[in-house]
Amino acid sequence: MRNRYRGNCYRCGAIVEAGEGHFERDRQLKTWLVQHADCAIRFRGTQFTVFNDKRDSLRYRPKSK
Repeated sequence: MRNRYRGNCYRCGAIVEAGEGHFERDRQLKTWLVQHADCAIRFRGTQFTVFNDKRDSLRYRPKSK
């Protein structure tokens, strides 16, 4: 599903504007993650993230309003 809110892509680290990417629920961290539509295709089937651990990526994501 497309994202409604702006956020940082957990795959490449760049800003994802509303409607330009996809979101997914991380049940372990109890949060939502966002990635570009292109990154979703490019990194399909891999575990690649900009950050070594998804918990690190949460520190750098600005809070969406």
